[in-house]
Amino acid sequence: MSVSCNQLLAAFLSLCVVGYGGSKMLKEPLPVQLKETLASVTDNGIEVSLDWVIVRNGTGSWAGNADWDEYLISVTNRGLTPIRITEVIIVDSLGEPVPPEMNRKALVKASKKSLKRYKKQGIKVIAGIGMGTMIASGVAISVLGGGLAIAGAEAMLLSAGMGGAAGGAGILGGLVLLGPFIVAGVVVRGVRHSAVNKHIEVRQTLLPHDVVVKSSAQLDVFFPITPGPVRVQITYESEAGEQIVSLETKAILQELHLKRYELEETKPAKHCRHGQRCR
Repeated sequence: MSVSCNQLLAAFLSLCVVGYGGSKMLKEPLPVQLKETLASVTDNGIEVSLDWVIVRNGTGSWAGNADWDEYLISVTNRGLTPIRITEVIIVDSLGEPVPPEMNRKALVKASKKSLKRYKKQGIKVIAGIGMGTMIASGVAISVLGGGLAIAGAEAMLLSAGMGGAAGGAGILGGLVLLGPFIVAGVVVRGVRHSAVNKHIEVRQTLLPHDVVVKSSAQLDVFFPITPGPVRVQITYESEAGEQIVSLETKAILQELHLKRYELEETKPAKHCRHGQRCR
């Protein structure tokens, strides 16, 4: 099937309008130095600490415009027997349990469902807002660099991987050339998403995860965007059977991602002349 020049031009113009979109790797991550944990609890010799939550474009971010929350959790076994962590979930502000997801696509899909569910309840969700309580809890922020950029690995994928895939097309400056026209958006977005997804796979902690006696495990768990989470729940197995440790987070995360809709607009007061009724 032949494609006319007009069709190619139309496709290119539409890509320009839409833009690349989606999450992208940062040229330099936004590191965070922790003075203390956000919250912690000890139950039957098992200590669970929430060290930090990386949210969209927030402290600790390594990807821009992320459609997920990344929880950094420490589990210390002060008991007498080894344990095996089998599940980590969080509970949102509506009381719904939220399981983790394993890849970017699943995270984006689950985040969209979460936002729709909150919208039905008349609650507006804005990813990344409400971090003030976390920052005020004693975390020292150290930001290096700035600005969003395509990471070096992504640029390498563009230059090395797309040559064969493009067939007879050429590559110039990260753009695929089809004859006299440039088709850019879909290619770059696909590479960005691939790089981000690979990073998620490398960073995340796979379960089950064993923790021997007198040792600690650092868990990196990815959840969809979850407004105002009230609890982190860790399930583990030991010689005593299955146990659950619940870490309450309402005090520290209750404002995260949340901006409630104004149910009624506040009407300005009317100025009335002396002796007249205000209506």
